[in-house]
Amino acid sequence: MRTNQIVLFASLLLMLVIASCSKDIITPREYPRVKTLEVSNISKTGATFNAEIIYQGNQKIIEHGFVWMEYKVLNEVLQSPSLEYSEKVVITQPITTGVFNSEISNAFDAGTKYTIRAYARSNEYLVYGKFIFFTSLN
Repeated sequence: MRTNQIVLFASLLLMLVIASCSKDIITPREYPRVKTLEVSNISKTGATFNAEIIYQGNQKIIEHGFVWMEYKVLNEVLQSPSLEYSEKVVITQPITTGVFNSEISNAFDAGTKYTIRAYARSNEYLVYGKFIFFTSLN
């Protein structure tokens, strides 16, 4: 009897694990979704910021780009870059979905850690991607 209980428990646990594993599904929303990708081509003179519009929604994206700032924690809260308070690069060329990037030159202090995130703006929404970090070269 005890063996049957163990087998039943193990089977239920396995089913729970399998049920919790799933592929990311992009659910329909009214607003665009943007994903910040890793920074590439980090050199002494700059870096390339990369992102992807993964969902446009029913909105026309009128502007997209990147915002960044020096990595800062204030009162135990990581400060997030935004259009209002951070360095930025604005791209106004039309985009629907897909990867976009921008080469940033001579904008970083040597050996400094930065927080960066992509953004997309429609007539109705401003959305940001998750922020990532990179350190400029010495």
